[in-house]
Amino acid sequence: AVGEDFGAYRPILELPGDAEASTATRIGALSYVSAIALVQGDFGVSVLRTREALEMCREFGDRKGVITQLNALYAQARWRGSYLAAREWAEQTLQACGDLGDKAAIAAALSNLADVIFLLGHHREAQARLEQASTMFAEMDDATGMAWCSNHLGDIALELGDIAEARRLYEAGADIFRKTDNRWGLARSACDLGHLACEEASYDSARAFFRSALTVFRELEHKR
Repeated sequence: AVGEDFGAYRPILELPGDAEASTATRIGALSYVSAIALVQGDFGVSVLRTREALEMCREFGDRKGVITQLNALYAQARWRGSYLAAREWAEQTLQACGDLGDKAAIAAALSNLADVIFLLGHHREAQARLEQASTMFAEMDDATGMAWCSNHLGDIALELGDIAEARRLYEAGADIFRKTDNRWGLARSACDLGHLACEEASYDSARAFFRSALTVFRELEHKR
């Protein structure tokens, strides 16, 4: 684990130099340490370093950097299952994106907020947020964003018991992923369609979907 002394990363964080000139470098180093700590389950270190990077971004007026760090805090809270905290960070991220006026960032933040709202069990609210995000992605001709929104809306439809609508949404997302040659998205869609087939006891169909997804994940070397 990275641990409180950050192991091999301490030399990077302790490099001497002009504070202002090295701000971006230090923020980048803090972000890497935070990310590594997160995947190793060292949440305390991950949050501590992200908060440090956030304060540096605020101090130097890096508004895009602030959004990046707020989003990282959202991801950390979601990863450890602290969904209420994740929602708070997601809402702060959305606010910061709105203040910046970055439409693409706003749409992405809406999608993340919808995700954690869904995990909290507020399905209709999550659905409304995702539909808002999908509309924004469509206005920007962002096919990938639209595909993921369709995929996540399928999750909500399935949770609400509407299997036909879930299938329509999953297939719509998969169709966009196919047209844009997004193999990762297509594999994820295949997994979702496989689970849907299981719900209907269509096990041969489910097996085909899962095999298709597994083939792509192996080719992409995505072990998890």
